[in-house]
Amino acid sequence: MSLKIALLTFNLDERSETFIHHHVRTLPFDVAVLHGKRLNKLRNGDYVGAPDILLAAVRRAKSMLGLPRFFSLHDRWMADWLRKERICVVLAEYGTTAITIQRACGRARVPLIVHFHGYDAYREDATALFKPEYKELFTTGDAFIGVSRHMCEQLARLGAPTEKIHYIPYFV
Repeated sequence: MSLKIALLTFNLDERSETFIHHHVRTLPFDVAVLHGKRLNKLRNGDYVGAPDILLAAVRRAKSMLGLPRFFSLHDRWMADWLRKERICVVLAEYGTTAITIQRACGRARVPLIVHFHGYDAYREDATALFKPEYKELFTTGDAFIGVSRHMCEQLARLGAPTEKIHYIPYFV
């Protein structure tokens, strides 16, 4: 039986994010992809519809409800899904995506690995908007991947524990 992981991303359909497509195609695991506006599950090319709960909902929840109240509803559904699907680990593409599943991972006792790619570590509007959520993420997340040494240093400046930061560069 193969290790089963969930890969979470907002932008599976973005042509510029070839690194995410590469992860989906080449990770040596059974990969369930949760993505974007439809939060579809993709396994071996088959899509299954699920509730529209990610990008637009996070922005609305942040401004209208506050994230904690919104995520208490979302977390139960996601934690149940992680357990039902027997997910062993979640790989979240981008820190801003990881905040949408961090509490569900905790509830389901599923390790969370967060792959930072750029704006999620450097853009002040993103890091300022999600500062409280990042603080929680850096406490509860299991590993944080930076694609450059400078990004790893930036993750530490943002509050990620250095022992949880891993440098894994992109390759041409």
